[in-house]
Amino acid sequence: MATIGGRAGRYAPEFDWRIALAEHTFRAIERLWCWREFSLPVLAVVAAYKTRHPELALTAGLSLVCAVVLLLLTRQRTFVAVLRRCRARSQALSRQIAWPRVCRDLGWARRLDKNGWLVPDLVSWNENERQVTVRVRPLPEHGVRSWDQMADALRRMVAGATVQWRESHGTLTVSISRAGLPATLTWGPGLSDAGRIVIGQRHGGTPLALDVLRTPHVLLAGATGSGKGGTIRSALAGALEAGWQTLVIEPKESGEYRWLDHLGVPVVSNIVEQVDALEEIDEIRQRRQAVIKAFGADTWHQLPAEVRAGWQPVLVVVDEAADLLVQVKGRSEPQREYAALQQEAARLIAQLARKGRSAGIHLVVAIQRPDTAQLGDHGGALRNNLAARLALGSLDAEGIRMLGIPSGDPVAMTLDGTPGRGICVGFGDDPRPSACHVA
Repeated sequence: MATIGGRAGRYAPEFDWRIALAEHTFRAIERLWCWREFSLPVLAVVAAYKTRHPELALTAGLSLVCAVVLLLLTRQRTFVAVLRRCRARSQALSRQIAWPRVCRDLGWARRLDKNGWLVPDLVSWNENERQVTVRVRPLPEHGVRSWDQMADALRRMVAGATVQWRESHGTLTVSISRAGLPATLTWGPGLSDAGRIVIGQRHGGTPLALDVLRTPHVLLAGATGSGKGGTIRSALAGALEAGWQTLVIEPKESGEYRWLDHLGVPVVSNIVEQVDALEEIDEIRQRRQAVIKAFGADTWHQLPAEVRAGWQPVLVVVDEAADLLVQVKGRSEPQREYAALQQEAARLIAQLARKGRSAGIHLVVAIQRPDTAQLGDHGGALRNNLAARLALGSLDAEGIRMLGIPSGDPVAMTLDGTPGRGICVGFGDDPRPSACHVA
């Protein structure tokens, strides 16, 4: 990352040949300094020759050539890394030089009385083949209402497909993806392993994944037809491919999980059996954590290989979780019994979300709308431990807020009703809110 400037505004003078000559001289020196790993040795050879020491210059030149050849033969990666570092510095300098002209072309410059311009300060510009991230401090006249237009102007300038922005302490960060989110995304094999389950693609082209260490549990929100079922199927398929153990808590008793019957995956619909299955998973957690404690470790990944040889991560999918978390109210004996079972199931789910990560037990809790009524009495603790949230389809401002995303965040516009299109927040590779598309 190249840091450019440190002020909230930058003065750009009008063209003057004397200023231009001085700037070109200074820029030439800066350009040489960008390539200092190569330019300084060459300048030393030239200086030796110019001071009438040809033997010294010849010796230094031969030594330099030998050093480069030796480096290419034995430390090729180091040589390539140095080249990339020099190139990054040179590109940063080029952007710094071009930035005032870019601001004038985009209409971001303010004309000053003293034959010059005031332009926003370019803080940094990071670029790769998939994404461009620009951090800039807008001028005072560039209010919040103009930031959408500023971000889109940058997107058009770099020929990007999609753009997101966020502001923090007066710095506007614009993230531009060179490839847009797909209209549909097919699940592909070979992407998941014991450490992560890939369930889609996020803005910028990076994978959207359940990471066992950084994103252990996911709260999935979306109405019928939003792509929630496809997300769950992708998670289950990835987990099974990676050798995980899986369990599905599914109250609908539909045929959606019929394909799992052929793979020996338990799909539990009866509430009594659901509580029994959750209790069994919690017993596995307790046994594993007893071993972890005995070895003085923090998670099961830190245990000796021979101890965890037979252990596998466990993925528990709780579909239509509101049926367990929102208790039935009634005075009859069956209703009270059912409510007691619901309460026990909710307690076990919340406990697994709170303690399961260290034992390799991970949750995907799917719910139509993430409000307090749906999440029930254990909603606060449960929602806090389901740190990764994924919203699909469309949600109102309150539903987005319940996921921990400010309703005014521009990423909320992603929820346009397209099946599979959504917002992810809290995922380990980049915890900030981001647009995504699930398989």
